[in-house]
Amino acid sequence: MLRTSFAHILLFVLGFAPIASVRAQDSSQKKIEFMKYPVAGSDDATGEIQTPEDRELLDDFYRSKVQEQLHQAAITNDADKFDSLLAPRMTWIAERFGKGVTLTKAQVLDDLRSGNLHVNTQSHSHVRLVVIGNSTVAVTGISYSKLIYQGKISEGPRMFAEVWVRLGSTWQMVAHHVSDVAKM
Repeated sequence: MLRTSFAHILLFVLGFAPIASVRAQDSSQKKIEFMKYPVAGSDDATGEIQTPEDRELLDDFYRSKVQEQLHQAAITNDADKFDSLLAPRMTWIAERFGKGVTLTKAQVLDDLRSGNLHVNTQSHSHVRLVVIGNSTVAVTGISYSKLIYQGKISEGPRMFAEVWVRLGSTWQMVAHHVSDVAKM
C-alpha cells in the first residue's frame, strides 16, 4: 500500500513540475525592446533588444554596413563584394523553381561570375534582427526580387534568413536561406 501511495504522489509531483518550470521561465524572461535599424532595401527593419549587450552588438552590426554592402553586391551582381561578405565555410540554401539547392561560397561566387545567377531587383520587408550570444546576429524577413537563375526568370516574394557572425573586427555571413512563398 505504501508503494502505491508513494508512486501516486511521485506521479502527482512530476505531473506539476513542467507547469512550475514554465511559470518560472515566463517570470524570468527579459523585456524585449524594439528599435529601428534602417537596412538597405527595407523601410521597416527592427532589432530586438533584451540587454545593453544586445544593443551594443546590433549597433556594431549596423555601423558595419554589411547589410548595405550585401544589398549593393546583390543588385550589381558584384561577386568580389560577395566574396568579402561571405565566410569561407558558409552555407547558402535556396529554393529555385520548386527545387532546393545547397551551395558553398565558391559555388555562389561561380554562379555570379558566370552569369548563372543575375539579380535584377531586390527589396525587403518585415526585416527582423535578433542577437544570438555575443557575436551573432540573425536577420530574417521577406525578399522581393526578380532574378535570372540558369536562364529562367524567378520572382519573389521569398522568406529569407541570414546568420552573421563577428569574426574579429569584421562581420561575415555564415548561413543564408531563402524559400519561395505564395504571392500575396
